Amino acid sequence: MKEYPHIDTIWARDMTNKGRIVEGAFTAPEFAYLAENRWIGTEKVDGTNVRVMWDGFPLRFGGDGARVAPVRPSRPDHRRIR
Repeated sequence: MKEYPHIDTIWARDMTNKGRIVEGAFTAPEFAYLAENRWIGTEKVDGTNVRVMWDGFPLRFGGDGARVAPVRPSRPDHRRIR
């Protein structure tokens, strides 16, 4: 059986309190650094490179030449992400 490497958890745990997570107490300085930065979430779906970009408004689509159907809102607030 292949043994996989250990992946560190983000939050420290209070072992005197049943190992409960201590929010805000990171296990490594790298995690604290990453918590204060902006992230970009991506997902690869069925071999297609399509980006959905949103910085508040408007919602934009892009990619590597993939054809994406245009978004046509049925009402004015359709594009708002709540």
